[in-house]
Amino acid sequence: MYQNFFKPFPAGIQQPTSHDDAPQEPAEPIPQVDAQAVPTTTNATQPDIPPFDIDELSDLNSFFCTIVCGRRQGKTTLCEHLVDQHQKSKKPFTHIFLVSGTGAGFYPGVPKRFRSSDMSKLDEIEAGQKAVKEWNQSHPRKEWIKQKTLVIVDDCATSSAQCLRNSAALERAALNGRHWGHGGGEQGDPMKGNGVSYYVLSQSYTACTRRQRLNTDVCFCGFSPAHSEQELLLSENGFFTNTGRGGKQVGREFFRSVVNAVPYRFLAIMNFKQGKTALDKYVRTVDAVPRKRPRQWFGTASDDDE
Repeated sequence: MYQNFFKPFPAGIQQPTSHDDAPQEPAEPIPQVDAQAVPTTTNATQPDIPPFDIDELSDLNSFFCTIVCGRRQGKTTLCEHLVDQHQKSKKPFTHIFLVSGTGAGFYPGVPKRFRSSDMSKLDEIEAGQKAVKEWNQSHPRKEWIKQKTLVIVDDCATSSAQCLRNSAALERAALNGRHWGHGGGEQGDPMKGNGVSYYVLSQSYTACTRRQRLNTDVCFCGFSPAHSEQELLLSENGFFTNTGRGGKQVGREFFRSVVNAVPYRFLAIMNFKQGKTALDKYVRTVDAVPRKRPRQWFGTASDDDE
């Protein structure tokens, strides 16, 4: 019944014995293209993000920064790299404290006298900075005290008592820490440069409270396997300049393309910047560079005694 659907092959053409032997339509020649004549393509959704400059952050008397990424993705290495740059700049810290549940890392940068495993140490640091401010406000200029403090809070989610979310001192630091140093008119410390700054390291973006997150000056974010937290991080830090569905997808793809480009690459989202009209206005790239010759960042050799 199907024989009427098949026509005999024209004379001179051998009937194929298999599908591979079937006659093919003559292919048109492929035109040759001069590669030099083709202009380079650019993607408008992939802006040219400049590298992070530590001086942009050092110009702040006080700051509250978070470093967030997955396990063993370079949080400590990045923080050590940033502090190294601070201490080599024109505005180094006079004191650096480490509050860590594990006590790992940052050695010999932070000497033993300035290490603690208890979050209550944050209350002492706050009280000490306020005391310096009050002293400088009530004494002549020649008696002023210079105290530019950095606090590194790392790996403190080891118990409910040590959790970042349960720390009232960390909450006050995020909301009011900038008022404990220089600036703010008559209410601030008259000594230029004085203040207390924070680097908070965490595997989980939601380990900090929402108020802490929304008052972060710079969020250093790297690769994280948790999609929901990554989405919240990008949304809360203004990474989506276009909040439409297409704009958000562009933002997600751009974020992944940057942090996955090379190992230990982070994006620095600088929330303290004004005029966030485009990503390249307030977003920077920074790589976690291991220290070649670790050194003590401040103080004397006796500060490292037990």
